[in-house]
Amino acid sequence: MSATKAFQPRRVLVVDDNMDHVEMLVLLLKEMGHVTEFALTAHAALNAARRFRPDVVILDLALPDMDGTILCRQLRQESGQDTRILAVTGSAREGDRERAMEAGCDQFLNKPVDPRFLQSLLGSIR
Repeated sequence: MSATKAFQPRRVLVVDDNMDHVEMLVLLLKEMGHVTEFALTAHAALNAARRFRPDVVILDLALPDMDGTILCRQLRQESGQDTRILAVTGSAREGDRERAMEAGCDQFLNKPVDPRFLQSLLGSIR
C-alpha cells in the first residue's frame, strides 16, 4: 500500500503592490488548485487576512504603505504560527533575508518565484 500524500488545497493570500505579479501568482495558484485572495497594500492585507484566514501569505517586502517586515510581525501576531508567511522580493539587499526571518517569515524567495518550488512549498505545509 502506497503512502501517497493527498493534495490539499491551501487558502493563499498574495500581498504585492505590483498588479502584474499579483495576477501571475493568483493565476498560477488557482491552476494548482488553491483558493486565493490578494491585497495591494499592507492595510488591505490585514483586513483580507482577518476575513479570509489564509493558510499561506505570499508577502512582498516592498509595499507602499508599510515595510513588509512590519506587516509580517502584525500578521504573525494575529494569526499565530499556523499561517505560513513567504517573503518575496525583487530587489534583495544585504540583510533582507535576516530581517524577514526575524520578523516571522517562514521562507525568503526572490522574484520571480519558481512555480515548481512554490508548489513544493505549498505541498509540504501541514
